[in-house]
Amino acid sequence: LDRVAERLQSVRRGLIVCGPRAESDGLSDAALRLARQTGYPILAESASNLRLGPAPEAVVSLYDPILRHAPFADAHRPDLVIRLGGGLTSKVLQTWLDGCRPETILFNDDGLLFDPTHLAATLISGNTTGGLTDLSDRIADDSPAMDWADSWRVADRTARLALAETDAAESHLTEPHIARTVVAALPDGAALVVSSSMPIRDVDWFVPADGVSRRVIVNRGVNGIDGLPSTALGVAAATGQPTLLLTGDLALIHDMGGLLTAKRAAIPLVVVVVNNDGGGIFSYLPVAGTTDAFEPLFGTAHGLDFAHLAALFGARFTRPATAAALTDAVRLGLQSGGLHLVEVRTERSTGPADHQRRYAAVARALG
Repeated sequence: LDRVAERLQSVRRGLIVCGPRAESDGLSDAALRLARQTGYPILAESASNLRLGPAPEAVVSLYDPILRHAPFADAHRPDLVIRLGGGLTSKVLQTWLDGCRPETILFNDDGLLFDPTHLAATLISGNTTGGLTDLSDRIADDSPAMDWADSWRVADRTARLALAETDAAESHLTEPHIARTVVAALPDGAALVVSSSMPIRDVDWFVPADGVSRRVIVNRGVNGIDGLPSTALGVAAATGQPTLLLTGDLALIHDMGGLLTAKRAAIPLVVVVVNNDGGGIFSYLPVAGTTDAFEPLFGTAHGLDFAHLAALFGARFTRPATAAALTDAVRLGLQSGGLHLVEVRTERSTGPADHQRRYAAVARALG
């Protein structure tokens, strides 16, 4: 730690990058203190429990669309990176870090190593929060030069405005807009369980820090989408906090029997299901549209009406078509208790274009 502290005080262009981490052990405060001392921006993904916290000014949250803009990415290559948490959801961020090949200091809990390209020069194993606190104690309180961090924050604010304008200009709810609307509707202290596949990516790529603290839980599972409603019910039962599950349609179908637990045990839960009638994530692969086998093997349309699922398990059902109606449905569900199923229908075929429109808007705004 002495050696790392000395190194941090000599390197100006550094980043603190945090992947998924579910523990509630004060990591946010420790990371924010280190960021202030070093002048390093924090690139925190949604499931890190650093982004959706009380100090948004210290966190760069929209790094994925920002780093897709080559001029910014090329001009902001770091010399040193402090890595916290698990494997990154954003392939763009991971690929960019791999290409930059910065000196990497890896903190890890429980001996788990998330260093896929073997860039870590230093490994600090043990409780990450304690390690960061001890490291901060070794660093002088001299005010670091902030122009490096400020350039990241300006880009983050610019991207936030560009995405908000894109949402406002659209006449229908897209999947990125759904993710942003759902998270914005959650009150302080709520728990958010996010499904694998596209929901976690949409939250990670497009949801900004806003100063409201929510607990974010992800469960990638053996096959990625197994047991997510049951996970959300466990979170709701264990925390006693208002809990929402943001899920895709196939993930809900894989564990729809788990909703029986909600009925039997009277566990309150709001489920927002994004229904694009199949596996939307596969539409982003090169194989999409190249073969007649794509739809039965990858698209896997089901044609189910989720109103019947709600009736089966005694859930209150709504199908909002606007952002305002979706916000109302989420807030009503969290306030009134019980089981609520909120279905938002989207078109699988338009998903890639909806995302590209946002990347292009951020690129234009960054210049």
